[in-house]
Amino acid sequence: MIDKREWMRKSGFCDRLREAREKAGYTREHVAANLETVKEYVFKVENAQTCPSIAKVCAMAELYEVTIDWLCGRKEENDC
Repeated sequence: MIDKREWMRKSGFCDRLREAREKAGYTREHVAANLETVKEYVFKVENAQTCPSIAKVCAMAELYEVTIDWLCGRKEENDC
């Protein structure tokens, strides 16, 4: 069975999170404030150092205006 953090790296999840944040023009500080967390958490998720809860994934997808399927690499393009 694949480790969650390994899957985050191999699937492109981390890269897509970072890409979505940057396309939205948000800093890690802005995302952290919206998720009621700290910027270090956002950094750790984007670098597969910690695995976010499904609630946090949903909140990030909503904030970035992308689908969870796109974040998870199940769709090549974001069809919101």
